[in-house]
Amino acid sequence: MKLKAAFLLSTIVLGAAGPELASSAVAQPVVVIGPSGLTLKGTATGSIWGIRFTATNGTLTCGGSYDGLISSPTITTQVLCSDGRKGIVIATRERSGIAGHGTVSLNDGSEWTFMFGHAAANFQDGSASRAPGSELQGQGQPVTDR
Repeated sequence: MKLKAAFLLSTIVLGAAGPELASSAVAQPVVVIGPSGLTLKGTATGSIWGIRFTATNGTLTCGGSYDGLISSPTITTQVLCSDGRKGIVIATRERSGIAGHGTVSLNDGSEWTFMFGHAAANFQDGSASRAPGSELQGQGQPVTDR
C-alpha cells in the first residue's frame, strides 16, 4: 500500500499520468538567485528515473537530482556547481508537487534562493532555454557539467 501511495504521489509530482509516465519526461522551469542578484535559469525534469535539475547563467552551472518517489513535501538534496562549489538544497513543494521554493547553502558560505514551477517561470525570458547537459535529461543519466 505504501509503494502504491508513493507511486501515485510521484505521478502527481511529475505532472503526468498513465502510460505516458514511462515514455516521457516532464520539465518545469527553475531559477536560482544568488548573492548580488546573480541569477541561474534552467529546468527541473522528472521521469521514472527521478528528478534532475540544472540551472546556468552561461558561465556557472549548478545541478543535482533526487528521488521522485519521496512523498515528503520537503526535499533535501545535494547540488554541484561547475566551479567546484557544492552544497545542499532544501525546498518545499506546493500541493501541486510541480512548484515550490527553498534555499541552497553552498560550501563557500553563500545562501541562494531556489524556485521551480510557476514562480520560476516568471523569471524566464520566454525562450525555451536549455542548460548544459539538459539533452541527457529523461534518459536516466545524471546531469553533467560540460
